[in-house]
Amino acid sequence: MKTVILIVTICILSFGIFSQDENIEAIKRWKFGFNIGVNYSNLLVKETLPSYAALSNAVGLQTGILVDYQVSKKMSIAPKVELVFNNGGFDYTSGNGETINQIMRPRSLDFMTHFNFKATLGNLKSYFYVGPNIKIPLVKNTNSTSSFSTNTDFAIDFGVGIDKKNKNFHFCPEFRYSVGLINVNTNPTLRSVKFHSLSLILNIFD
Repeated sequence: MKTVILIVTICILSFGIFSQDENIEAIKRWKFGFNIGVNYSNLLVKETLPSYAALSNAVGLQTGILVDYQVSKKMSIAPKVELVFNNGGFDYTSGNGETINQIMRPRSLDFMTHFNFKATLGNLKSYFYVGPNIKIPLVKNTNSTSSFSTNTDFAIDFGVGIDKKNKNFHFCPEFRYSVGLINVNTNPTLRSVKFHSLSLILNIFD
């Protein structure tokens, strides 16, 4: 948790410093928008799973709102908040022989700050980014026999996308890979679990 607080503080301070820099006043630009996309969970366990449990990665959905703050011609900062629906988890057999599907973090609210770096390849405007992501679960995992919470996760996001501008809007399809760094599992029948995910997202800016 101390690491999460430190990184969030650094992001906030960096944002404040950029906003006060008079040398970039001429190129400041705010863009507002929303996004929608699909995600594929990629749960990782360090140890070998027990014989009664198996990974069940699956496709989910996500949507959110975002801001893009232009720092320079080649860099911007993009705070985002997304509501994420995950369907990845585990299938395992309980002590009484019942097969149970435990979804890890069925719904979460993700707070992220991405640092975008832009490039031009011919007529194609592209970008890549990296930044922290705090994922807060909104519901507990429930099934017929038990209930397990999912820990708040801290992740690092990596992404690449294309910026396509028409008369009124920017359309930015992108791929994002999110690397979970914290054990999110509290189910005592399973070992530690890191939650990674791959997302295909469409961002729309004004």
